[in-house]
Amino acid sequence: LRTQTPSADADLFVRRGQNVTLVNGRPVADFSSEGLTGDEVITIPSPAPGMYFIAIALFTRNTPVTMTLTATITETVPPPPNGLRFV
Repeated sequence: LRTQTPSADADLFVRRGQNVTLVNGRPVADFSSEGLTGDEVITIPSPAPGMYFIAIALFTRNTPVTMTLTATITETVPPPPNGLRFV
C-alpha cells in the first residue's frame, strides 16, 4: 500500500478465508502492517491456497487520501522428484 497524500496514515490487513472484521475496535486479521505512515507492506510466507481478503484502515481525518494497493503473487515450482529435470 502506498499513499500519494503527504502525512497520510493508513494500515493494511489481510485475512485468509473471510473478511477482516473488528472485535472491540481492533481488526481481526492473519497479517497486518501498522506503521505510522501510509506506506505498508505485507509478505505472506508460503501462502496457503484460498481467497484472501484485504482491508485498509485510514487514520487521516478530513483529508482526501489517494492510495495505490498492489498485490503480487509469485509461485515457486518445487523441483521434480527422483532427480528428473524439466526441459
